Amino acid sequence: LFGSGWRISNSICGVFARRCFVHWSGEEVGPVARGKLNGLKTEMQALLKPHHLNYEASSKAEMEMKAVVDWILAQVGVK
Repeated sequence: LFGSGWRISNSICGVFARRCFVHWSGEEVGPVARGKLNGLKTEMQALLKPHHLNYEASSKAEMEMKAVVDWILAQVGVK
């Protein structure tokens, strides 16, 4: 976990992708903090390579396991 909104997950992606970069800025992150974190996104992606999918979430509902897995399945053409 990096700051209040950065997360990378290998386990959620399972067999569908080697790695999935997840960018999450929760609803409680203010606009200034969100802007600063968004400004670090490219740098963080470079540091955490290789990853094969980029998932962005802005609410807790979008971070639910089912929502993330459904998105990954759609990206790899399973659903």
